Amino acid sequence: GVSESIGVTGSLTLTDQPLMVDAAIDGIGIAFVPEHLALEALLDGRLERALDAWCPAYPGLCLYYSGHRHVSGALKALIEYLRAAQS
Repeated sequence: GVSESIGVTGSLTLTDQPLMVDAAIDGIGIAFVPEHLALEALLDGRLERALDAWCPAYPGLCLYYSGHRHVSGALKALIEYLRAAQS
């Protein structure tokens, strides 16, 4: 029940993209994340685009895997599902 402010110097480095969006919304800094993660906050004005001219359009997400030789049944099912959903 006690509120406390702590002055912190230095940079914040995150690897979790949703947390990056939350930090940007809280005014801690900027976040370079896929648009779909920040879209709601962009649309309602909690975030705004920065350096838009340096952010090329990205066609979508990609799935990288080792190849067809040692692919588990679960991964094969996921690949088939994604291919069907794409068409």
